[in-house]
Amino acid sequence: RCTGMILGVLFSMYLLATFGIIFDSTLALVLDIFIPMPIFIDWGTQRLGYRTSTTTSRIITGALCGFGFYLITFSTLQYPLGSSIVLGIYFVIFFVIYFIGNRRMMQEAEDELYEL
Repeated sequence: RCTGMILGVLFSMYLLATFGIIFDSTLALVLDIFIPMPIFIDWGTQRLGYRTSTTTSRIITGALCGFGFYLITFSTLQYPLGSSIVLGIYFVIFFVIYFIGNRRMMQEAEDELYEL
């Protein structure tokens, strides 16, 4: 996902600079709300142990995340508080999934150790 994210940011910067596209702040904020959802679905289901993630899905969701991060530069111009709230909510979701996944892994390891 990290490689995909870097590629997404660089590709977005190149594409938008080449064609001179400037996103409206409202559109950028709305896209920033919805673009990270596939990333949390992919990573969250992997982290919680429901499925394994593939390299293709990691690169695609990482590229989407990179595009979303680049769009933050457009949404903060008019909605600095809204952009901060969106980022804050996604960081909270990230840490909750990470915490639950970590507890689940620790419980599984403890159960295996108990069986031994």
